[in-house]
Amino acid sequence: WFSRGLVDAEGKLAEIQSVVHDITPLKQIEADLRASEERLKRVSDNADVGLARFDRNFTFQSANPAYARIVGMSEADIVGQPLAAIVGEPTFTEIRPYIERALNGERVSFETKIAYPDERVRYVHVSNSPDVDETGKIMGWVACVSDITPLMEAEHALREREERLHLALSGTGLAFWDWDVAKDEVFCDERLTEILGWSPEELRKQGFWLQIIDPRDRARVEHAFNATLQGEAPLFDLEHRFRHKDGHWVSVQARAKVNQRDEHGAPLRMVGTLLDVSQRKRLNEEGIELLKQIEALIRDTSLKSPAKKVESKALDSLTNDNILGIAFNPMESNLPHPRIYVAHSQLYANGGFCFSGFSPYSGQVSVIEGPDYNTVIPLITGLPVSNHDHGSNCLDFDENGDLL
Repeated sequence: WFSRGLVDAEGKLAEIQSVVHDITPLKQIEADLRASEERLKRVSDNADVGLARFDRNFTFQSANPAYARIVGMSEADIVGQPLAAIVGEPTFTEIRPYIERALNGERVSFETKIAYPDERVRYVHVSNSPDVDETGKIMGWVACVSDITPLMEAEHALREREERLHLALSGTGLAFWDWDVAKDEVFCDERLTEILGWSPEELRKQGFWLQIIDPRDRARVEHAFNATLQGEAPLFDLEHRFRHKDGHWVSVQARAKVNQRDEHGAPLRMVGTLLDVSQRKRLNEEGIELLKQIEALIRDTSLKSPAKKVESKALDSLTNDNILGIAFNPMESNLPHPRIYVAHSQLYANGGFCFSGFSPYSGQVSVIEGPDYNTVIPLITGLPVSNHDHGSNCLDFDENGDLL
């Protein structure tokens, strides 16, 4: 509304002229703008991500509550401060190239670690966008900041667990695999690719594993594997053969377990291990003739002397009445010349009658070793032997390779 008064020659008010302009649309626009700004502020105040606006001098113009929580300061303490004062000079120097790109009109995202003034260390994901006025001039930039510290800590903990698992498995020769049943994706460690020769990409689909199982083993492997998947068996534990990429067969001890199922009991995830037992199998299969020869040489002899290096054949020095057991230690299968463990004793049948006291006869376990098996070492002596031809006829080893 604009008015003016007109006076006559005598200076008296003669008339009033007025111009009225309807500014209702303008006021409505202003009201809508205020409402929009209020809505935007409510969204900003309730957002889970931090929002901050900066001018071209790297100074905070505004910050929402989420951003204040991330940096551990109040909004009032943040606004007006230079960015370097909040994140520290080292971090500001690191992220400045990303800010310069935003000030040049580019939208840019990055992740970084920030040590804030309150000594908290946070991992953040930042998206910078240029702040443009109505003329298109870049006045500064707007940062959208997400605190990803819990995610990064979880990833770090997962990496540590994987490293511990790798260290634990590396000492045992075990290979590890992890099958996502829903996606049919198999993760394999390096040891598994060493054992089978196939690449991780070739082993990614579980169906490929079935193709390289020895046809002689396939039926029983599928039966046991499906029983584990369906929950009929708690654990898959089977020795079978895989075809190596080079074409030869690899004997493995395979163990697996379903460790995650859905609400209906369907398998979601399965993990397992493989142990290459080819050398152990070779020793068991190819060593039979050697064991027979040893048994023939040391049968009906008895060990007379303590540990010694024999000039000719060590076996000739073993004088036993009876051989009770011969074995290789499976934990020594990687040695170029695995040691031979022999249980032997002098036995006596007393006509079916018992002795009045302890048996006067004893047995022992000896070790034969060396490139030509020329060294004999008594390992255990004085083992009790009854009068009914019983003795130490079982040689067994625990998981550490210790003789039981």
